[in-house]
Amino acid sequence: MYMFPLSKLYYFKHGTILNNQFESNVYESSSFRLVFSNFIYNDNTPSRPNVQYNENSYYILDRSNIFAGNKPTNKHNRDIFLHLLDQNLKVFIVDIEGDPLFLKNDTISIYDFLEIIDSHEKCEMITSRDFQFQSKYFDFTSNGFHLNNTLLPLLGFYFRLHDKLYIHPTLPEFENTQKKYDFISYTGLSHSINKTANWRRYILSKIDFLDKSIFLPNSFDFNQNYIKRTITNNEPNHGSFNWFSLIESESAKIKIVFETVNPIDSVENYDNFLTEKTLKCFLHSQPYFILMPKKHRILLKKLGFLFPEPGDTVDEQINYINDVCKNDLDDWIDDTKHIFIHNKTLFNDILFSTDTVLMKTFLNFTNTLVR
Repeated sequence: MYMFPLSKLYYFKHGTILNNQFESNVYESSSFRLVFSNFIYNDNTPSRPNVQYNENSYYILDRSNIFAGNKPTNKHNRDIFLHLLDQNLKVFIVDIEGDPLFLKNDTISIYDFLEIIDSHEKCEMITSRDFQFQSKYFDFTSNGFHLNNTLLPLLGFYFRLHDKLYIHPTLPEFENTQKKYDFISYTGLSHSINKTANWRRYILSKIDFLDKSIFLPNSFDFNQNYIKRTITNNEPNHGSFNWFSLIESESAKIKIVFETVNPIDSVENYDNFLTEKTLKCFLHSQPYFILMPKKHRILLKKLGFLFPEPGDTVDEQINYINDVCKNDLDDWIDDTKHIFIHNKTLFNDILFSTDTVLMKTFLNFTNTLVR
């Protein structure tokens, strides 16, 4: 997410030789050196490894590799992170994952973790979370924290999954022809412990589809062999399954997409984040309704994304979809197709833009001047 835009501005040499080993996570230009650390656990590695670190480098770490439970890998990565700080090196933490941070089995509390970041002048963290609701415990006005970055998880999911796009057919511009269904929606895994299918189906029950058809596939519940046969002869990774719904959704005219967080009773706190569900909408021009917390719709609008519904609450969205179902869907699709084409174009532009808050924060951290 950083190298795409930066590569437009600087010529980078990819990789370096350290201790007779090629490091593929290093990018060097005439101006600065970036190290995207992907730590590998080794039973023989001491708790404070003796590694040759470069004081002229900027170390970019994924938060989930540092603070994410008590697995040996995470403990080891946390030791390396603390070692980087002991050496007074420049560390930029990118909080890409959207999982809750309060993990009961972690040896370090989230407060201790954030205190560590705050106490080191050369360490900063960017996140899509909003920690302000915890202000009675911690002061987040420090320059070391960059909160509420809506783009971060979207770009994080894109670059995590994009390497498997070659498996799938190229997605053309959406054409409203030969569609088997009017609507398609995924309500979640039936065995999910957080019962996401229940509230999603509850919202769908509030929509009066009238004579319009809706397809509720269970492709990700038990029938993964079908997905494997459909997209590849090789064993697909998790990202391949995520991309599959882009293809399957083409069987309908309109998608109804539910984000992970329940928009009905969600609390505007650190747990609100966007996922690949929203990302996949912006990658295609197929019409969609995205039901997400009001906060995120407003943030996405500030970034320039458009939505067909005039209101931002769930009730307003439901009422709007009900009105759409009373009329001809094909006419509505023709009238609103510019919205979805706009969002796809905007997201593709953002992938290479240095003008986003996400990039400006990073460039400011590295003291890099955009030329």
